Amino acid sequence: MTHDIFISYSSKDKIIADAVVSRMESGGIRCWYAPRDIVPGSDWAESITNAISASKILVLIFTQNSNLSIQVLREVAQAVEDGATVIPMRMEDIEPGDVMKGYLEGTHWLDAVDEKLESSVDDLYTLCAAVLETINAQSGEGSKRRFTVKKAIILAVLTAVLFFGGRFVLRMLRLSGAIRLRDYEPLGAASPIGELSPGYGTEPFFAEGTAPGNIRTGGYIAYSDGWYYFRSNDDEKLYKMREDGSEAKKLSDHSAKFIFVHDGWVYFEEEHGYVGIYRVTTEGENEQMIYGTDVPYMSLMGDRLYYFDYFDGLSFIDLTLDPDEIEFSGQSVCKDEDLCDSMFEMCFDGEYIYYTTTKVNGLYRLNIADGKSEKIVKDMVTGIVLYDRYIYFNDLTDGSIKAYDLSSGKMLTLVPYMMDYYQVRNDGIYGNSSNDGYLVKFDPSTGRTYQLSDKQVTYVCLADGRLFFWDFNRFYSTDLNGKSLIAL
Repeated sequence: MTHDIFISYSSKDKIIADAVVSRMESGGIRCWYAPRDIVPGSDWAESITNAISASKILVLIFTQNSNLSIQVLREVAQAVEDGATVIPMRMEDIEPGDVMKGYLEGTHWLDAVDEKLESSVDDLYTLCAAVLETINAQSGEGSKRRFTVKKAIILAVLTAVLFFGGRFVLRMLRLSGAIRLRDYEPLGAASPIGELSPGYGTEPFFAEGTAPGNIRTGGYIAYSDGWYYFRSNDDEKLYKMREDGSEAKKLSDHSAKFIFVHDGWVYFEEEHGYVGIYRVTTEGENEQMIYGTDVPYMSLMGDRLYYFDYFDGLSFIDLTLDPDEIEFSGQSVCKDEDLCDSMFEMCFDGEYIYYTTTKVNGLYRLNIADGKSEKIVKDMVTGIVLYDRYIYFNDLTDGSIKAYDLSSGKMLTLVPYMMDYYQVRNDGIYGNSSNDGYLVKFDPSTGRTYQLSDKQVTYVCLADGRLFFWDFNRFYSTDLNGKSLIAL
């Protein structure tokens, strides 16, 4: 089927891509995006190349994730070389990398940083419709000619009334108390999480109340001794509250992610303003910066806080040090300049780093002791989560969640669709379905999916039996049955 627009995005931002495609196609503009439009059995890279060549517009969903993606950079580069019009939609207030900036020089950005997703995709639809109308009028249907987006904006203002059609409304309905059974065929296969894992609740798989998948999804909530520590709706600041949502208290004016609680301290990363790793007591006292650089990964194991950055590689801070000794006391574990430049996602068990890279497809395992890496999964993967002896991931080649058995090397297909953000427990996999963005639970023992919310959500985290998520407007918490909703 022919299309007009190619959607370039990071797989981590698939919910945004889904919203854009839904709005475009509800107004009659056909889009192409992976993995939906990859023909089963076809070559992934060749399919993308052909799709860009056939497009009149490339829409770039610009976030920190896409800014770091080599694949997205390649797609933008090809679109520019092919003469397609590139329309970047900026979702985060960050600057593009030097190479990306060169390709986008002179291009007008559609700024959606402070806008709601619904209104942003409506504006994008109006602009794309105007650009397509002009391209088709000037060049004839089926051919392409590079078009100035700034002119298209003027045209969009004059002709907006022609293109609004039926308004696209995301279904952000109130949370339902009932669990709804979804219509997926049972897999009928054995699952590595069908029974309680021997490693459940012990180091290093669960650390201080934080589920293993939280690290990958931002670590926005942790649990310790009857209290939840979380990122709030108050400008993303660090708060704590009791299990029933009472006694909420602000602990820090910094924004918080990668939240861990250990020995009376709350450790977290500030990702805005004065970036770095901070800690504050569980009573909100004696706040202290202990590392002064933005980190894409942080994990607590025993008395060590491990972190990764693109300067020092994987390092750790000894949390038993005195307060006046702990500042900037990181010790390098593994430093590899080439690896630091290309590592994209990772998880860590103290002996190995499991990671993906921006340079080539696959899942790799790095032995910390000797620094040697090996590829253990050849397919294009994302969303890696380590749990017991299994490593879970989204397989982009067939659109499923799989588990790789680290002890036997066997591969199991668990979920017949992908989840952008998910958590693994002994009783199931919780996350937001890539099909529609709703909060769901997949039960591997039956092969069934249960819908827990009528909200489209992202940033799904889990701690001590409660789910934490963002609905593109506010942060919420709910129990594992989709009930007892709390606004954070």
